[in-house]
Amino acid sequence: MDIEERVKALEDEFPAEKEGLKRILLDIRTFFMTTRTPLRRDSYMGQSPVQIGSEKRVEQDANRE
Repeated sequence: MDIEERVKALEDEFPAEKEGLKRILLDIRTFFMTTRTPLRRDSYMGQSPVQIGSEKRVEQDANRE
């Protein structure tokens, strides 16, 4: 295999390797973002701050009876 063929083969492999690397880096970023969040993941997952606040008020009002 001469140098031109080897360079062509590497150029053909590059896009696939680049995409694979992007996916790995995205997975790492997602991992760090989910493990280092200041919010408690088990309690408030998927709720807005307004929903969280209203639930707390309802619980507090219900306990006054």
